[in-house]
Amino acid sequence: MSCKKPKIMSKSRQYRLSLTWRLIGCYSLGCLLTLTAAGLFLRENLRKNLERQDIELLTDHVASLRNTIAAHPTDAKIAASYLIDSCDKRKINRICGRMIDGENQLIFSAPDMEKMAPPITEFPQPSECGAPPTIERRGTMGPDKAAMFLLSQKVTTTQDEQLLYQAMFVSSHIAQWMKNYDRAMILTIIVGTLSSALLGWGVAHNGLLPLRRIGQAFQRVTANEMNERVGAQPWPKELASLAQEFDHMLQRLQQSFNHLSQFTADAAHEFRTPLNNLMGATSLMLSKDRSAEQYRALLQSNIEQYTRLNRMVESLLFLARADHSAAGFRLQPLQASDCVRGVLDFFSAMADESDVSLHMKGDAIVMADESMLRIALCNLVSNGLRYTPPGKSLSIEITQDAKQQVILSVIDSGTGIAPEHFAHIFDRYYRVEQSRSTAGAGLGLSLVQTIMKLHGGLAQVESAPGAGAKFSLVFPAQRQVTQ
Repeated sequence: MSCKKPKIMSKSRQYRLSLTWRLIGCYSLGCLLTLTAAGLFLRENLRKNLERQDIELLTDHVASLRNTIAAHPTDAKIAASYLIDSCDKRKINRICGRMIDGENQLIFSAPDMEKMAPPITEFPQPSECGAPPTIERRGTMGPDKAAMFLLSQKVTTTQDEQLLYQAMFVSSHIAQWMKNYDRAMILTIIVGTLSSALLGWGVAHNGLLPLRRIGQAFQRVTANEMNERVGAQPWPKELASLAQEFDHMLQRLQQSFNHLSQFTADAAHEFRTPLNNLMGATSLMLSKDRSAEQYRALLQSNIEQYTRLNRMVESLLFLARADHSAAGFRLQPLQASDCVRGVLDFFSAMADESDVSLHMKGDAIVMADESMLRIALCNLVSNGLRYTPPGKSLSIEITQDAKQQVILSVIDSGTGIAPEHFAHIFDRYYRVEQSRSTAGAGLGLSLVQTIMKLHGGLAQVESAPGAGAKFSLVFPAQRQVTQ
């Protein structure tokens, strides 16, 4: 029985829809919702206003009925029936009514009143004479579902006879008006949405033109062409920072490629020198028979060259591994003076040969990986000895600042470093002296910076031309260290 793994949608499919179409969709949806909400709001207001007018019409109708009865005391019922019959025959604002005496006997009725109106008992309770008529909306009628209003009113004749008047008004004309309004509203919403979509396409297309221009600039960038710069152009505010970051990225890439090219040439030179020495010396030695002592001297010389090659390879491998993992990295509390003393003892012979005195000052407990700390110190001391002239000194100071950070400073008495090199001195492949005659390939200080990043600290440099250099390893306080 096999189980199929669920398909996971890739990011490329998730973002397949273009930004232009997304903007058009959002713009059109917003317009659709706005027009629909406005149309429904206006429709409801229109319906309420029309119903209010219908109620006012019925109220005026009852007032007219009272006036008619009062104006014809001898034939009030005949005059009232004439008024009711005339209202029933209207095509618009048609009112059907009927008059009932005190014994609930029908006196007269409009022709359609008995056909269309509900039974007498379903009408609302009548209001007293002189009071406003009781008007209620009761459902709808007809295919148009027109609103139906029922009216009940007590009417007194001049002979003090009390009659009950019931009327029905069906707003069929209003229902037709509302249908016409709905059709116009739907058409307006459709046309408005389509127009907004077309307008949105134009706005989005023109608005995203700077973004497309930046994309075209991206396409022109290759490993051989990195001189493209877009930050100086007048971009919109939202894209100005993107253009500047793009220029900064290109600058960093260009510097990295330049450093890489320089490193490749320097590394080739550094590897070639010991290899040429090995090949030349070995070929010369094999050109004729030599004594055992000569062979021994050759092998001793070859070991030195192999050691030099091995250090270069180990540095490259360490940097490559540190970029991807901190495997084997173990923090532990160390007595900083013991580590420094061990490093100075290792370089004591070299310092004596160069007539440079070594000194140490201070002590502290530092959370560090012992082997990596020794590598970092060895690189700094090696650099310091290389540039310290005979008769001068090189010292390592161990201090602790107010933040409980442990600082190991390697201070030489060399020629110093110009400030313009500070920003890149810890970059990989970077060398202050670009001449290939200078020993090293620009990896030592980069390796030191990598080690300090693994410790959560940083490497710093302070120097001035002719005043020596001070390289500091700043380790975070113990409570801030995390493995």
